Amino acid sequence: MKKERVLTEKEEQRKCAFEEKAEKLISEGYTQKNLIIGVVQANILAIIIMLPFAIVLGYIGCLVGNGKYQEFNIIDIGLFFVLMIVLMVIHELIHGITWGLFAENHWKDIEFGIIWKMLTPYCTCKSALTKLQYIIGGLMPTLILGFGLGLVAIIIGNMLLFLLAELMIFGGGGDFLIAGKLLMFRTKYKDCIYMDHPTECGLVAFYR
Repeated sequence: MKKERVLTEKEEQRKCAFEEKAEKLISEGYTQKNLIIGVVQANILAIIIMLPFAIVLGYIGCLVGNGKYQEFNIIDIGLFFVLMIVLMVIHELIHGITWGLFAENHWKDIEFGIIWKMLTPYCTCKSALTKLQYIIGGLMPTLILGFGLGLVAIIIGNMLLFLLAELMIFGGGGDFLIAGKLLMFRTKYKDCIYMDHPTECGLVAFYR
């Protein structure tokens, strides 16, 4: 039997609040559907899903850059790992800022944390969102830090930023996987709302 992850105090509070909302919605005639993925599954599939995007960006980089990228040195290697951590934090901040624009209570509905067992940072929104709002907030970090930063790196010929952008593309694989799962979710009911799962990677759909 799979051992359940021990939740933090904040996660327990978020879980209780979510269950109260879910119970209320179900009492109003909504049906609940979990659209979640495992963290390990997300990390593995992220490589498969994002590899074509990374290859295309790499091809554009080779075509446009034409070998004019700056060379790496010892300082650049250390800077790479520092910036990698910084961009991981910014990735989650972009999730929060974007979802916060759509959330009922804006920034107050956004929470951040880390699943220490998997060394995975996360951002979650506590209020309901539409499908489009959830997808926009989910994909925005990769669009900005992956593709956007990658194009900037190609234009200025900065190999350090280019490699970081490629890394951010792979880092957004889980987000793309969840967005794909949401896009494939079809229901004949027009009354649908979507909420972040309080403790798992993914979301929950309520429809009636």
